[in-house]
Amino acid sequence: MSDSRIYYWIYSRTQQDRIDAVNRQAGFVNPIYGKVVVNGSQKIYTDIISDPSKAPFADTKILIKGRKDKISYTLPNF
Repeated sequence: MSDSRIYYWIYSRTQQDRIDAVNRQAGFVNPIYGKVVVNGSQKIYTDIISDPSKAPFADTKILIKGRKDKISYTLPNF
């Protein structure tokens, strides 16, 4: 049975800066971000959440929302 919950793929520059800083400290220079297809274009996302009111950063933008089995995306590697 598939997950029928709605998720939000979000992007936050503040979150990306923090991810980059943590990766640099760990010795990883180029983290590979997850990407999600939005209107035919791939966009970097920084998190997938189920409740947009609990977005961790003030500059968070919702890129797309939907069921995980209906959205085309790749997972990050960091």
